[in-house]
Amino acid sequence: TKYNSLCGLVDGYFNHSTERFLEKYYEIRDNIIKTVENSDAYKRFNTMDMNSFTYDIDGISSNNIYCEINNGKTFVSFDLKKANFQALKYVDEEIVMGASTYEDFIRNFTDIDYIINSKHIRQIVFGKMNPKRHIMIEKYITANIYKELVDKYGMENCVSMMNDELVFRVDNLDKKGKYDIIGEQIKNNMGFDINVELFSLNKIQLLCNKVLKGTY
Repeated sequence: TKYNSLCGLVDGYFNHSTERFLEKYYEIRDNIIKTVENSDAYKRFNTMDMNSFTYDIDGISSNNIYCEINNGKTFVSFDLKKANFQALKYVDEEIVMGASTYEDFIRNFTDIDYIINSKHIRQIVFGKMNPKRHIMIEKYITANIYKELVDKYGMENCVSMMNDELVFRVDNLDKKGKYDIIGEQIKNNMGFDINVELFSLNKIQLLCNKVLKGTY
């Protein structure tokens, strides 16, 4: 669907010219980066003391859970949406021009929906903005969400804590509504936009070493 959307954009908006599309893409990208980097808020961010963004959570793995040992187990993930944007907004809303959402922020530079919804351009743009610092802030935010989930909602058995995601082992798939409500309450109480996903992992055995003639 996204590929078709891109082709439709190139054909319709840019008269079948990929060169014109790329020129516009680079122009928008560079304009966003230049505008933010020249702002006083971003300059303050680059020189601020980061000691206030430390946390004291230990003993939780940062490994991914997609391995055979977790076959058949059920998990719930709390993932910080557009974490790089939320991290910079958390530090100082002026860095993101006072925008409440990433979409509002990027609409200051373009009205092309494909670019507005492009994860790639978001990663490229924020990847140029001192990523070590905003990854540190992402981890700090995630740690605070972890404390909220444990202290207020009694969540247990956190099996993975990454920069922008927490994964807990749970018993079954029957409590999707409960976890969705928790995600909404975190947004309302803490101001962070969270994606909640309840899922189970199941190994798929692929038998590719034998091909049976006449079998499809």
